[in-house]
Amino acid sequence: VCSSDLQNYFSLKASTPKALLSKVIYKFCCQVDPEATYIGKTKRHLDKRVKEHQQTNSSIRDHLLICSPCSNEFNVKHFTILHKSKDIGTLSILEALFIKEYNPSLNRQLSSHGTCVDLSVF
Repeated sequence: VCSSDLQNYFSLKASTPKALLSKVIYKFCCQVDPEATYIGKTKRHLDKRVKEHQQTNSSIRDHLLICSPCSNEFNVKHFTILHKSKDIGTLSILEALFIKEYNPSLNRQLSSHGTCVDLSVF
């Protein structure tokens, strides 16, 4: 058996744990209300960004204050990776596209504060 044939059946590279993934678009989902979602991006490790959501002023933190099931067991497992990218610039574009597609309820603070972001493609 040729070694190239074995490559088709086995991966020699270990997969990175979700908590240590970086340069990702992520989605938070409430444990109780499937409509309570948030989409964001991070270039740092996901677990670091999750902790920031819990400790700083954010719409996820506001949600945790009113949702006991989420606040009692808040961790990276309640986040889904929507996309990984090697290019940091692509993350902002993808984040905007995912927010447009999913219309997450916890991202609505952007429109309520009049925030506007110009997206330059060329």
